[in-house]
Amino acid sequence: IARLVGLAQRDPSTIAPQLASGVEQAIFEEIGRIHYDEQQDVTHLLAAYRTGAAVAWRHVSDTALQLGVPVETIAGLAAVIFAAVEQLSSSSLRGYERAQTNAEHAQERLRHELAEQLLSDRCDMAALRIAATRAEWTLPRHAAVVLINPDNEVGRVLLDRLDQSCLQLRRPQMLVTIVPDPEGPGRRKRLTTMLRGAGAVVGVTVPLDRLPASMGLAEHALRLKHVLPDEIGRAHV
Repeated sequence: IARLVGLAQRDPSTIAPQLASGVEQAIFEEIGRIHYDEQQDVTHLLAAYRTGAAVAWRHVSDTALQLGVPVETIAGLAAVIFAAVEQLSSSSLRGYERAQTNAEHAQERLRHELAEQLLSDRCDMAALRIAATRAEWTLPRHAAVVLINPDNEVGRVLLDRLDQSCLQLRRPQMLVTIVPDPEGPGRRKRLTTMLRGAGAVVGVTVPLDRLPASMGLAEHALRLKHVLPDEIGRAHV
């Protein structure tokens, strides 16, 4: 407050753009990160800052008037106080968003690692269960792979529309999606409808331990689609 009062008495054109110190901004950025880690709504935090600034300003302005502080100084003080609170709010929001982005990247990495394990013939069920728990993915009894040529723009867009129950990863020459329990009620039909026009190959539905073998067959079918006429290639979809 003392620093802000000093700034309010200066020429506005000479006030440094960073009203909050680097240490203060770092602290408030950490507050935002902790808020994300505790799964709290950041809008409530920012609203609390605004409320706190309004209450503080009411007390400061009342005291300033009692002391006969010039009106120009009071107006300047209001400007710097609310600008400083805005900077601190931005710091907390930045910390919150960085924590969110880091968590999303970490989760995506765990999902990719799980997909790679599912397609590896050297992975056992115990390791899969551990990886699935870390990736927050429920292991299904059966699954199928969907392969699409990465150059197929329509296919890439359609894959992005699949829900989060599907695991995606990129391999040389193909985009791979693991679809859990595709034979569930209506799922195969919805999957076929959704991927129409994507040039996709949908592998055979198999138990998880046979997914690597099913992947091999699907890869062969995708290669055939590149050399056979479209009307024959579609027979492998």
